[in-house]
Amino acid sequence: WYGTLPRLFGPGWSLEMEVQFYILAQVFFTLLYFVANVVLRRILQATLLFVGLVAGTVCEYAPLPEDGPIYLHYTLLSAFAFFWIGVTVADNQSSLKALVQKVPSVLRESAPWVAVVAIFVLSSAWIHDGAPGVFIKMACVSAIMLGALDDQGSFKKFCSLPWISLFGGACYSIYLVHPQVLQVPPHFFFL
Repeated sequence: WYGTLPRLFGPGWSLEMEVQFYILAQVFFTLLYFVANVVLRRILQATLLFVGLVAGTVCEYAPLPEDGPIYLHYTLLSAFAFFWIGVTVADNQSSLKALVQKVPSVLRESAPWVAVVAIFVLSSAWIHDGAPGVFIKMACVSAIMLGALDDQGSFKKFCSLPWISLFGGACYSIYLVHPQVLQVPPHFFFL
């Protein structure tokens, strides 16, 4: 139901956002496909990333659904930049790998780890705090993705461990079923 969280399946809001991206991604990928000039392609990617950051910031300042009739928090507008940074990194892997190698090794090694800790420790403080939160989240996500491009770095080696890859691949599924796991079984054990 538009403007509300799913009542039977709380995490379903994220699936709705993902479907919005899959529908619109075809348009964006078609645009990129027809831009053969590398410089123009990167300008287009940067422009879409900037527009996504602005949209995410606007969504952070928009009233929450319970405060008014604007329901931007649960649309692709609020998270487009995070989808798009993944597309941009994937499309520019080779040049970004070369750029990552030019970063001092201490920074290259520490940045992705610090970003992971920052996301876990500070995530609750970033909810609905406007532009600073959006930019801090984007910087952390970027550091993590660039850390994964460093073939010799400890972060990529850690992410490449089979059990971490398996858990990483399953994390969204775990997110989607965790309410049921946490809420349904206790009713059978503690009747």
